[in-house]
Amino acid sequence: MAAWPKGVSGNPNGRPKKERALTAILERAGSASLEIDGKRIAGKRWVAEKAWEAMKFGRVTLPDGRVLQVGSVGEWLDVVKWVYTQIDGPVQPEIPVKFSGNVNTTTQADVNIDAGSELAEFIRAMADAGYIPAPKPEDDQVHTASTDA
Repeated sequence: MAAWPKGVSGNPNGRPKKERALTAILERAGSASLEIDGKRIAGKRWVAEKAWEAMKFGRVTLPDGRVLQVGSVGEWLDVVKWVYTQIDGPVQPEIPVKFSGNVNTTTQADVNIDAGSELAEFIRAMADAGYIPAPKPEDDQVHTASTDA
């Protein structure tokens, strides 16, 4: 086999990404269809429906008729947390931020409302969605404030 010239890769696409074995197995298993009560349903959909059933009613009825009951409020809260983690993703930790010295701050009310401004457009969208109070037309000046932390 001939050697590659210096600086030229023998594998231009790089090493293939390592497959996570359990994740891949679960993905394949969840993609398979099940037949329940004469109906075909995707495995992932069935699991999602049963998770929602456990959260909603505190119990799950399996295809063979067995009923799994949530044993306590703590177990039920664990189911609720798990379902919402799947919907929203894991909770991001808060990162404390410390300031020292003079800090210039600009608040929503301090922003110059310019119709062509992307920032003004963003602020109006946030106000329209109810996340912040609507800016007042008279709030048309930029103010800076000094604070000592």
